[in-house]
Amino acid sequence: MPIALTAQVLDTQSNQSFEATFDRFPVRLGRNQLNDLHVDRPYISQFHATIEVTGTQIWVKDLGSTNGTVYQGQKLVRDQPAEVSAIPEVQVGPIVLRLSITEIEKDEVAQPAKASVLDIGTPAGDELAETMRRPVQPGQEDPFIRQLVPYIEAYRSAWANVYRLVYEHLTRLQPDVRNGYLRRLLLEHPSVSQESDFQKVSQYYGVAIEEYGELTPARAALAGIVELHQQLLPDGGTLDDVPKLLGFARRLRDSMAVFLKTFVSLRDGYQEFETEVLRKERFEEEGNKVGAAKDHLELAGVLFASDSDSEATCHQLHEVFVEVMTHQVAMLNGVMEGVKQLLEKLSPKAIEDGYSRKGKKGGLFSNKHEGLWEEY
Repeated sequence: MPIALTAQVLDTQSNQSFEATFDRFPVRLGRNQLNDLHVDRPYISQFHATIEVTGTQIWVKDLGSTNGTVYQGQKLVRDQPAEVSAIPEVQVGPIVLRLSITEIEKDEVAQPAKASVLDIGTPAGDELAETMRRPVQPGQEDPFIRQLVPYIEAYRSAWANVYRLVYEHLTRLQPDVRNGYLRRLLLEHPSVSQESDFQKVSQYYGVAIEEYGELTPARAALAGIVELHQQLLPDGGTLDDVPKLLGFARRLRDSMAVFLKTFVSLRDGYQEFETEVLRKERFEEEGNKVGAAKDHLELAGVLFASDSDSEATCHQLHEVFVEVMTHQVAMLNGVMEGVKQLLEKLSPKAIEDGYSRKGKKGGLFSNKHEGLWEEY
């Protein structure tokens, strides 16, 4: 049976605690949002430690953190996994982590705290859909519903006659005339575009409802997400049913959530390195909301708010990536240049030249090789 790791995090100073369960390993612990176990406390390093599970054993590895990770009164050695199965409790300053292993069912996976429409098609979403479809028990509204039913039936009967005549016309008209017929109906009588029967027959004959019919918010949303799908996944087929449509939207949501979190962490890590290591003072361009967003939620507001300037924010996003990549290239070039200089300094010729410049000679009980070793 699959196993999961449960981690209880206790802050002994504030007396606050929370619990998290993981079924994928290793579990990364740190202050950075990219970690699986995100603990935003000043005693925790950005990427502090990892927790690995093998069978019934729990291993903790400190990643070279500033304050270290303590197990049974001893600091763990950097990058050396230590088994903590016997007493599964480690400490970082006032933060205590109590670990335990539990068995889980094969299909037991982490679900959103509250399912939404986008989750329909998943176990949590199916439960939501079932709840939405539950019948409503008749109440005080029942007499009004009964009064309305005959009018609804008359409306449906009238529409059935309209649709029968439309279908008869379509089967008799030539293709070019048929398309003009459908377009005129959509433009001059937009109410027909609300009928599912008309939507299907119009789609069948290649006349797009969203181009000629009344563009309601719901239809605009559908047209927008279909266009997104075509642009991002041109060979991905068509979104011709509800599960495909919601599945694409759900994957887009999940991917954007990862992007927003990782982007903020990448930007902050680069800026922190620039300030603390390179000793450079940063001056954010005025109006650079992407550079100033404090977390992924604020960044989402900057990018996706209805009054957002898409051209400006996309340019700011691009500039952050350019800065990070430029920094990475410069750092790699610096490392390579440093290694090159070190290799030149340690080359046999350079060592011999240095030895000769100092005018050293082998003594009675020493020789040139010993001197060269000392020079090295």
